[in-house]
Amino acid sequence: MRISIRAMLLPVVALVLLAMPLQAQTLTAGSNPVMVSSGQASGATTIAWKASPDYTYCEIYLSVDGGEWNEFARGRDGTKPATIKLGSSYTFRMMVYEGQAGTPKVITTLTVTTALGNPPAPGGPKSGGPGTYDPNSKFEQAGERGNSSVIKEILKAPFISEVRVQPDSRNVVISFMSTQSTPPLIEIGKVAPAPDRFGIMAFGFNSGAFSRFATEQKGRYMLDVDAQQEQLDIGATYYYIINVFNNNRNDTKRPREQVTGKFTTLPQTVKVVWERILLEDDSDATDTAEMTFKFFANYGHPTRKNSYYKNDDMDSGHNYYPNETVVIENAPDHLSLAANGVDSDGGLCGVDDRPLNGPEDTEWQTICDVNVAKGEFDLTQYPGNNVTVPFRLNSMPHGDLRFVIFGRFEITRVGSRHGEQTGTTSSALETTGPERPVYALGRVKLPPAGALPSRSICDSARDARARNSPAAPGLEAKCRAAGAAGEKPPPLALGRVKVPAAGTLPTLLICEASRGARARNSPAAPGLEAQCRAYFAAKGAAIAQVDEIVAEARGAAEADALYQQGFDIATGIFGDPALGAQGNTATGPGSLGIRDSLTAAGQRGFNASVTLHLSRNYKP
Repeated sequence: MRISIRAMLLPVVALVLLAMPLQAQTLTAGSNPVMVSSGQASGATTIAWKASPDYTYCEIYLSVDGGEWNEFARGRDGTKPATIKLGSSYTFRMMVYEGQAGTPKVITTLTVTTALGNPPAPGGPKSGGPGTYDPNSKFEQAGERGNSSVIKEILKAPFISEVRVQPDSRNVVISFMSTQSTPPLIEIGKVAPAPDRFGIMAFGFNSGAFSRFATEQKGRYMLDVDAQQEQLDIGATYYYIINVFNNNRNDTKRPREQVTGKFTTLPQTVKVVWERILLEDDSDATDTAEMTFKFFANYGHPTRKNSYYKNDDMDSGHNYYPNETVVIENAPDHLSLAANGVDSDGGLCGVDDRPLNGPEDTEWQTICDVNVAKGEFDLTQYPGNNVTVPFRLNSMPHGDLRFVIFGRFEITRVGSRHGEQTGTTSSALETTGPERPVYALGRVKLPPAGALPSRSICDSARDARARNSPAAPGLEAKCRAAGAAGEKPPPLALGRVKVPAAGTLPTLLICEASRGARARNSPAAPGLEAQCRAYFAAKGAAIAQVDEIVAEARGAAEADALYQQGFDIATGIFGDPALGAQGNTATGPGSLGIRDSLTAAGQRGFNASVTLHLSRNYKP
């Protein structure tokens, strides 16, 4: 019998394929060895890692020449540029955490070395720098060709993944993975968002939406609304927008990505049980009382519930057990309880359909003995689910009829704890000139006073006198005329806006946010624009204190404070980047928009400053 070699190999190949992992984690370098040009001390490469789909999180550690291990990067999948010194060996390793105990495990390592030579030439005019990907670049085609597809997959992956939404009765926790390191912004509102004229998902004008920045926690970005001192309504539907901005600010085709979705906060149900009545005094000296009680829960509210109890033979010092129960669905956080008690003594006394004002309520017949017991409860003081709270209500101290009501209320907060993701969008904004793309941030909160620099008239006067500026006398006169107010920063039209605490977000993003807010006619625009101007003005004033040429030009033409403010703003934008300025080399829509928001004097100062700085040719 003849058996072909091919037939014999098939089972072996099948066994080998079965033994291979379905998806291996990867840790690669864009080039290895890294080519270092003659005369240079180091070269650049890009480290790419991929932990999915088996792991949702990993950490990359680096050891140089066998030295101490230090964290290099973290996240599920990603890339990061690395500078490799000539003659050194760089070892990277990927660590994951397995099981409920989070046992650390190194699953792959990579050693990167260097070699003298010239790095591969870029394959086209749009080749990217570190952290970018150009499919035509020979840099991506060199070295480990087998990993090029992995790098492409990583760099084209969504910015946002693994979104988890966990609502509570008054709170929601939203967390997700992000391939970018820019602070993500989350917007939440009760009205569904819609694309604005730039194609960006946004909440409508006066929609009541609010914004918060997510923080990184254990490899994920997270927003806990309650921790940000916001409380949501119970049993209400909310919509959210997650905004993640591109690390590469020059990528105008993909400046941000958004994920939208909705969730419903958990409903709150309250069951009130009127358990026991202690009749302290039945108001009858020789006979038992003919008693009627009416119990009220949330009187005057749409969730109002009532219950009755009647007993014609109640005596002082005895307990009686009505065990009346009412259930309040979608209960508010405020619970009011009341009980009217009436001894009719055989008369025609009924129970009023409202909680009494007291035993001497004028609307009652004088033949009837009446009283009332009341209590108010804040349910936010009882967090958690399936909470039982006992209560005791004492009747008012005046009048002959006295009683005590004992009972309990049970709070139940139930429902799905997962939100619904309704869609993902990627907003590509187009821009002209050297300015950065406009990011429509919606409503944001500004930092507390002092988080961003703002200068008083007297501060400006003292600075001018210290520099012997010709503007000093005029500013000093304004300071004296203003009195105590001269020491205070000028008021800013903040609108209703929110931003993170100082240092959470680069201040320049506020300027970008202001342009987006202005484009949407948002009420946040004036406040954001004021903060943007204050930021650049403070930068410019600081530069004028150390650059004599700038200081002289600042005070030479006009002594008007608004002129000098415009001059300072332009200095912050176009001045020497080595002294802290942004270092723009040409005007564009963004800077001209800031100029146009100034007074006529401010615009003159702005133009004079631009002419000065663009003539000086600062070195980057």
